[in-house]
Amino acid sequence: MTAHTRAGVRDLAERLTLEYAGALPPGQVLAMVFRAERSLGTRSRLPDAIRLEVCEQAVRRMLTDRLAAQSWPSAS
Repeated sequence: MTAHTRAGVRDLAERLTLEYAGALPPGQVLAMVFRAERSLGTRSRLPDAIRLEVCEQAVRRMLTDRLAAQSWPSAS
């Protein structure tokens, strides 16, 4: 991962943490961003901009799923 990618991932984490403030704890948002970035692997041949876009799409999907799961009443 290049320094440019690391900075982009940090910026993405910060932006999404602010965007989802109040809906999800910041630690959960940060964990999802870094998990998604790691899941792309270090050998990915995607250009940095596309890699960050794919990462953001994956994180937004995880965040949406987490929020949807929280909004459903428990089965018990």
